[in-house]
Formats: sequence, structure tokens, C-alpha cells
Amino acid sequence: MSNPALPESLLLSPSEWQILRAVRLAGAPISSQAIAGRLPSPGLPPATVAALLDRLASKEVLQRREDGWMLRTDYAALLKRQVEHFLETYVFDDPEGAEILLRLLGERTGGSPAHA
Repeated sequence: MSNPALPESLLLSPSEWQILRAVRLAGAPISSQAIAGRLPSPGLPPATVAALLDRLASKEVLQRREDGWMLRTDYAALLKRQVEHFLETYVFDDPEGAEILLRLLGERTGGSPAHA
């Protein structure tokens, strides 16, 4: 993974995240056909998967190698940027947003987020 610097404006669509997750969880180079097979049902048509792979490559998130597709960037940094953008855009400006977020975190982690 060459870890190019992430552009400030780099945010991914939900479909791009599906592709990125499939590549990341593969842990090794993976073909476009195998990526399509790992997507949640109902999945995406092969032509859409190919277009999304090309788009993620042009954004320098993925790279195509002879043996398949690989992650090219820092996944944790990309995820952090996406989460921060969502929180700033949709949660923190909502008077109930922080409360809803904390309640959800508590439910998902099995306890109080203050102790998580």
C-alpha cells in the first residue's frame, strides 16, 4: 500500500464503500468478480462494479494489480474522514443529534458509551 495523502475533499458514496469494504476484507488481491460476490444482496451489476473500481482507482483509494485489486490508501484515515464529515454535517447541528448518537453507541456496544 503506497499511502498517498488523502485529499481533503475525498468522500465516498455508499456503493464505493461496499466495494472498498469487500477489497479490504479480502486481505489479499481480489478479482472484480470476487468483489461482486462479496457485496450485500442484492449486489451490483458487474458493469457497475467495474465502473466503481475504476472510480476508486482514479481517486487513488484502490489499485489494480495483475493479481487483482488492492487497497492503496489508509483505510482508517479514510473512514475517520467520512465519519467526521457525517457527524459535522448531520449530527452536531441537530439539537438531539449528540443524544441520539450516544444512545446508539450505548446500544451497539452493550453499555454506556462513556465507559466504552
